[in-house]
Amino acid sequence: MSQKEMLGAEQAFLKAYEALNDAQKQAVDAIEGPVMVIAGPGTGKTQILALRIANILRKTDVPPSAILALTFTEAGVASMRARLVSLIGAPGYHVRIHTFHGFCNTAIKRYPERFPRIIGNEQILEIDALRIIENILNEGQFELLRPVNYPTYYVREIKSKISETKRENISPEDLAALILKAQHELESAPDLYHEKGAHKGKMKGVYVDAQKRLDKAREFVSVYSAYEEKLIESHQYDFEDTILEAVRMIEADAELALILQEEHQYVLADEHQDANGAQNKLLELLSSFHESPNLFIVGDEKQAIYRFQGASLANFLFFKERYQGAVCVELESNYRSTQTILDAAHDVIMPSAGHEDIPRPRLTAHAKHVVSPIRLTNTQNEDSELDALSSDISELLQSGVDPREVVVLARRNADVARVSRLLERAGIKVISANDEQVLSMPLVHSFVTLMRAVAFFGHDSFLYPLLYAPFIALDNLDIYRLTEKRPHGVTLTEMLSDENLLREAGIGNVASCKEVHALLSDIVTYTKDADLESSVHYALERSGILAYLLSRKDSHILLEAIRTLVRYIASIAKIHPAYGFRELCESLTTAEEYGISLLAAKDELYPGVRVMTAHKAKGLEFDHVYIPFAHDARWGASTSRSKITLPIFGAQVSESEVGDDERRLLYVAMTRARKTLRLSYAVRGEDGREQIPSRFLADITPDYIHKEVIEHTLPTASYVQPLADVDALYQIEKNYIKLRLESQGMSVSALNNYLESPWRYFFQNLLRMPSRKEPHQYFGSAMDAALKLLTVGGTEDVPLQTQVYQAFDAVLRSAQISESDMRAFSARGEAALTGYMERYGTAIAAGVEAGVRFTVPFETGLTHIPHITLTGEYDKLEHVGGNTVRVVDFKTGSPKTRNYIEGNTKDSNGNYKRQLVFYALLATLDPVRNWKVEEGVIDFVEPDGKGVYHREVFGITQSDIEELKNTLRKAIEEISSFAFFDAPCVEEEWSREGCLLVAAFKERFT
Repeated sequence: MSQKEMLGAEQAFLKAYEALNDAQKQAVDAIEGPVMVIAGPGTGKTQILALRIANILRKTDVPPSAILALTFTEAGVASMRARLVSLIGAPGYHVRIHTFHGFCNTAIKRYPERFPRIIGNEQILEIDALRIIENILNEGQFELLRPVNYPTYYVREIKSKISETKRENISPEDLAALILKAQHELESAPDLYHEKGAHKGKMKGVYVDAQKRLDKAREFVSVYSAYEEKLIESHQYDFEDTILEAVRMIEADAELALILQEEHQYVLADEHQDANGAQNKLLELLSSFHESPNLFIVGDEKQAIYRFQGASLANFLFFKERYQGAVCVELESNYRSTQTILDAAHDVIMPSAGHEDIPRPRLTAHAKHVVSPIRLTNTQNEDSELDALSSDISELLQSGVDPREVVVLARRNADVARVSRLLERAGIKVISANDEQVLSMPLVHSFVTLMRAVAFFGHDSFLYPLLYAPFIALDNLDIYRLTEKRPHGVTLTEMLSDENLLREAGIGNVASCKEVHALLSDIVTYTKDADLESSVHYALERSGILAYLLSRKDSHILLEAIRTLVRYIASIAKIHPAYGFRELCESLTTAEEYGISLLAAKDELYPGVRVMTAHKAKGLEFDHVYIPFAHDARWGASTSRSKITLPIFGAQVSESEVGDDERRLLYVAMTRARKTLRLSYAVRGEDGREQIPSRFLADITPDYIHKEVIEHTLPTASYVQPLADVDALYQIEKNYIKLRLESQGMSVSALNNYLESPWRYFFQNLLRMPSRKEPHQYFGSAMDAALKLLTVGGTEDVPLQTQVYQAFDAVLRSAQISESDMRAFSARGEAALTGYMERYGTAIAAGVEAGVRFTVPFETGLTHIPHITLTGEYDKLEHVGGNTVRVVDFKTGSPKTRNYIEGNTKDSNGNYKRQLVFYALLATLDPVRNWKVEEGVIDFVEPDGKGVYHREVFGITQSDIEELKNTLRKAIEEISSFAFFDAPCVEEEWSREGCLLVAAFKERFT
């Protein structure tokens, strides 16, 4: 540096230094030895870090490259670098500022020969890691981690736990030892067994649960170990392995350790409360040359909100335990928020554990904001709550507030999406931080649908969703006719290319149909000789999707989303150069199924209101903060638990510790606010159940809060504005839907589908979209065939039991399922049928029928659709005397309670009981048989966990039948008038793929 530059840097430092308070100056001046700074929100920690680095360079002879500053995000690196350069100029570029991961990567690149596990290998993609775990589970014997009904249930959790153990620097061998230790402790418990009473000698329930957790943990170790072997075989490594290998090699290689310790004479770590075991070990190793190292950490245990990432209070306390004589500086001056916000947040955090060993100074406000109380809004329902939120933000924006200074913080990603939709409908521009945005965007999904249709050219189930893509010029009526008028044995693909068949089906735009076929054919031809990336770019150009999105007002958002997808595909192609569209689509399906984040870059300068989770808001600040859904089920009574519990941190996380995590998260959310903070909750949730305010709000001193009650209001016009006016839909299309309903009638499965999800009914039942059969459906068909034979009897020359097994096996063997599913379903079916026949016998009772079909007229009482046909088929029918019959419906899966069957539990919908009543209605309306149904039976053909089979008998009354008739009339009225058009599609009620198809369909009317 020149003399002039040095003088300028000195003046900049002194000016910034003089602006510090006494505690901040103490932190900046403490440049030697271990130092811990307790830095709460808004206390200026980034400025302190930068000034301390500048002070080290002023007072010592060390070069900038001898100073290492570690943080957790690239944004944190950029912020610290910019601050440092503004203080000391060019030397600021030579200070080593990294994320933990970035530092380890740099060390590995500088000393490649010392890291054979990493150098020459590829970092594994998350989708590939998940597939490896799937294969391990399929190939091995895992009773607990591979449920027969849901083989992939634990896959995402297993990957998460592997990452967690690696972050804590725990190998499979280490974990096995911890589990063994936990097993010994369990078996040594003095009160392990009941000593008296009916359960004398049996293990107590709490220990039974603990044993199950350890058994599951043992299976996890087996998967973890096999996973590590697979990575080595395939020359791949995990993201976490970079830090893990650096730690292991520094521990094992004394020469490397000495090199790194000599290079980094001063080490600083930001946000240390978020450090995990491996990161703590790295800090310790880099600083272990001296007994009293120049290690400076900044953190705040009140903001430790990443327990799920391996961070915990114990990690934060390691510094204090390791360096007994460390200087501890407490920062108490806050330069962000009003005193009311700080005091209320302090009230929230103080009941949590942790401050016994780490100070929690009460922060004092130094910002010059106008002080106003925190608003706590109470509404009667969540629609009113969201409407009040929308109105309040609209008023703020109209008063001239910059929308970038307004944020809505939610507890869950699902709430982020919900609030974003509401604000957008109210005309408010939004920047939404939603983890699954790109793959969930209708246009992006439509392009993925195109690639699937190419990959599986000729398969109707992949082609059908593409027909609704916004860049495909087909009319809805033509799509409807394609599925309705398609001749038997002719695929949709064949029909699209056959002009004669198209005209016979009454297709209005034959040329557009043929163009769809030509589009797919051209891309299929191109992909035969091209690499994956070239094929993707060709598909983008040939499909017209780019031209379509450029015509949209939100083209800048859509373009970035498409770019994000293309970049992601490029990363897949780099690892898998031989991949074609089929393998790519399988990878994207895995990404969708497991919710892998694929985020488009956000334009931070875009003038929109921010909507994000509280976790994502860490490190950010805004003038105005809104926290909706502040009820106890969302902020307080957290029911989320790990599916797999590992003895990594000792005892299992307690209820109080989970509550403390929630307190810390709310504390972080509240302290993002500079000027105003508003929380709100509704008395009743979306499901109509009562809600109470978060338990943490009760800890806030009442003087800090202004409570307001908003009585039930009708949503504003901007909120209820539908995506399209149903009356503006083409009347001919509505008539077509009505005629289709009249012609095909209604079955009980169709009715249940409609009541669960109108859109699922619309596509699956009414339009009969081609679809793939899921593995569990093949199992159900095989069981149906076996039970039908058991009911009606077989031939006399072969034992009936043998014939039942053969009927089951014949259907299952014809199924298109994996070998592992085949083995699992075969064993499950044989066990169920064996037990069922042992329980009930194989004798055929007189007067029993199976597969009885009904087709009967139903008078609706509606003017525009006076009657409709009801259809159904009984699994089993028993004649009990005269014209009275009992209907029996077989059910696979775990037996359900009577309350569940009748729809009286939180997780049930009454479909089972409605099915029995529907069968009774069919018999009542049948003009020929004149049967009377007074009872129905739900017969569970698989046992419960104790091996017991269950049958539940229900009386069926005339009142039940009349109630069903009213339900039918209402459904028929809504379907025939397309009244459900503005109903939401909920993934849990149908599927993600289905709801994305609905989104594409609705876009045609906007």
